[in-house]
Amino acid sequence: LTILHFNDVYNVEPGGEVGGAARFVTALRTYRHLSPLVLFSGDVFSPSTISTVTKGSHLIDVLKACSIDAACFGNHDFDFGIDNLVQCCAETGFPWLLSNIIDAETGEPLADAREFVCIQHAFSGLKVGIIGLVELEWVDTLSSIDADDIEFFDFCELGEELAKQLKEGPEACDLVLALTHMRWPNDRKLARAARYIDVILGGHDHNYGIEFVNNRLILKSGTDFRQFTVVTLATPSRSTCTTGQPSIPLEIRLETVDVVGSRFAEDPTVAKAVAGHVTNLERSMQRELGSIDCPLECWFSHVRTQETNLGNLFTDIVLTALQADFVLVNSGSFRADCVLPAGPFRLGDLHRVLPMLDPMVVLEIDAKGVLSVLENGVSQWPALEGRFPQVSGIKFRFDGSRPAGSRVDPSSVRIGGRKLRSDAVYRMATKQYLYTGRDGYDMLPNCRLLVDDEEGPIWSVAVQNYFLASAVLHGWQQLHNQRHRHRLISMQRRRTLTGQVSVSLAARLEVVATAAATANANEADPSDETVADAGFDLSAVTDAAGCEGQVMKNRRSSEGSQRAKTTRERWAMVRRRVLMDREEAKLLSDRRPLCPQVEGRIVQGTWSETEEPDEEEEEQDEQRAVDEIKDEDLVDLELSAANAGATVDLKQ
Repeated sequence: LTILHFNDVYNVEPGGEVGGAARFVTALRTYRHLSPLVLFSGDVFSPSTISTVTKGSHLIDVLKACSIDAACFGNHDFDFGIDNLVQCCAETGFPWLLSNIIDAETGEPLADAREFVCIQHAFSGLKVGIIGLVELEWVDTLSSIDADDIEFFDFCELGEELAKQLKEGPEACDLVLALTHMRWPNDRKLARAARYIDVILGGHDHNYGIEFVNNRLILKSGTDFRQFTVVTLATPSRSTCTTGQPSIPLEIRLETVDVVGSRFAEDPTVAKAVAGHVTNLERSMQRELGSIDCPLECWFSHVRTQETNLGNLFTDIVLTALQADFVLVNSGSFRADCVLPAGPFRLGDLHRVLPMLDPMVVLEIDAKGVLSVLENGVSQWPALEGRFPQVSGIKFRFDGSRPAGSRVDPSSVRIGGRKLRSDAVYRMATKQYLYTGRDGYDMLPNCRLLVDDEEGPIWSVAVQNYFLASAVLHGWQQLHNQRHRHRLISMQRRRTLTGQVSVSLAARLEVVATAAATANANEADPSDETVADAGFDLSAVTDAAGCEGQVMKNRRSSEGSQRAKTTRERWAMVRRRVLMDREEAKLLSDRRPLCPQVEGRIVQGTWSETEEPDEEEEEQDEQRAVDEIKDEDLVDLELSAANAGATVDLKQ
């Protein structure tokens, strides 16, 4: 049995004489005479410059040309949302696998994926089962999926169970291959735990690597159409391929294929398609993402010295996309030295502002580190340095007349509206660029990384998803599955809503859960008279959540009690989802004129407050601002302060 394996491909254009989709297709086809299985381990539709325009659709013809037999999802395949992924995968014409994540609404694998696939390989005579497994670490970082909308199953337990079923059940597979999109430690963990899996073909890590753990092959085949692996699996004799054995004795031969121009010519059809996508890139930049009601300040002289509405908007978006307490980015990220006028906001405008494919990361930082970060950010003021911070979720004051390193007033720092605590640890979202210590932020590489650059969203992609989500909530655009979408409210607000469920609704949910559990046991509709008698109207909740009054059921009824959440937890999940939906809808419906005194974000022509102000702290801040106006050495960084003024006050 011959397998051609590759993973994590993004850029269809070649890097000189190395790689490129057209040359890669030619290389794969040179092994066609071996009747190979072609398997892919995820990450293809994003990120790349072209994919920000096509949302990955330009890769469909390339994948078809590769004659892939099966693939599993990677984290970046979800970058543009569930609907886009489902459409792209349907057009590829081969099965996509995701065995250990279930859509809580449908009880089926997420994004219309398949749980497994069985292939009777004519050339070898072997029946091969293939499953797709992913890790929770990157699933938790997806901004296009709400954790309450899915059920995640441990990849070791599910992988072992499913592989055993494929070998001992009616499928009667001789081999089970696991396509994974996980880091090396989790692939090794799987190899040690799953006796019925014969080979692990992985992705997510971009460095080429081969390991044998517990006598099982783990393989990662590079990235970006530069390499693939030819795996030859042979059994000592056909008689050893009997079902019922945990694994089969295998002889494994590996060949690494480097895709270089001196060995492989470009496939003319694919090369022509790639050239066409590159040509269409500029024309596609006219696509309208949404609209804004006020000009966005992008002047370097503003964005690198003071708070601007552009910085507020783009950092607010990051705060909604990631599980973070605050966001800090360098103002040098914003490259459009101009004012973007009110009106349509196009893809070309986004690329003028954020031309780089900047991945976002989340790290843990203590109070001392927060102050160090802020001090570095304002250390070169009033010079137009790119390190000057644009922020969300945090506000502070600094005195530009003081020496660098002692400019920030620690007592003024607020994170999530609360004073900085010396004993607290915060989740800070920033760019991977800053995490590596650039722009003087040399304290950040020492911080613990929670979400790395592979798992975090691309900044410009998050902006596109934000506009799309607001269009859906406004009713301007319809999606196949509206529950899986980019978040529009921050972690702090989600925590508040979760608290509302656990406290103010606890009693009613207890009654509902009990009644629903009874209805479920009798296979009855939970909106029947028994539940109605509890005095709680479920219709609005279930309709809004898309459940149509049905108790969610696990795809495997025989093990539903073990795997599924309790009925009470499920109804709490539904109710929490509804509360968040209402909060997002309210956020988009509260229209206000753009005013210097209003803090917030701009969403499809709407200016909305980001949080309810603490009145006592507001009064204290205002009085402090009045007092400090007298000091002419300070500079006002309020949204309205284009002129020299009083206090430096970076707000959420």
